[in-house]
Amino acid sequence: MHNPIVIIGGMGPQASHRLHGLLLQKSEPFHSGQGHEYPGIMHCSLPIEDFISDRAKATAAVSQINNLSQVVGQLQPAVTVLACNTAHLLVPLVPMFLDFSFVSMIDAVIAACRRTCVQKIGLLASPTTIATGLYATAMAEQQVDCDAILLGCTELPLAFDDHRFSLPVINCRSTF
Repeated sequence: MHNPIVIIGGMGPQASHRLHGLLLQKSEPFHSGQGHEYPGIMHCSLPIEDFISDRAKATAAVSQINNLSQVVGQLQPAVTVLACNTAHLLVPLVPMFLDFSFVSMIDAVIAACRRTCVQKIGLLASPTTIATGLYATAMAEQQVDCDAILLGCTELPLAFDDHRFSLPVINCRSTF
């Protein structure tokens, strides 16, 4: 497989699986539907212990992701994505995300917020994502305000239908 997209997931396996499907869906306009025309996607689902509710386990999570980096490096990925919002807190601690073409879900969400041109945002996310200011800090740095609901946890879109809200909904998974 030549320069695949690499999804690092497992910190919410169903959401990682949905991201994989979404990438395939978004690629459909660029080919005629033949199997060989789809992008190569490697989905690495890591059985990482819950470091979100137990921050003491973050070191082990970083170690697991770093151990994967040698395999990912051999793949020479076109793009590497991390399928969990809260796991983006680990990005500065994982050299792989600096070495390969890493697409940050947080940056993709901020770009989507800018495109909506709205004034305020309501964030639905894990307590850790909210408490650490993962989105708030990034949005403040980029001077982003938007009048929408942000599903800022990759598991939330599994439970919420975007059409149930009267405000625009930004689904973190759909921003890639």
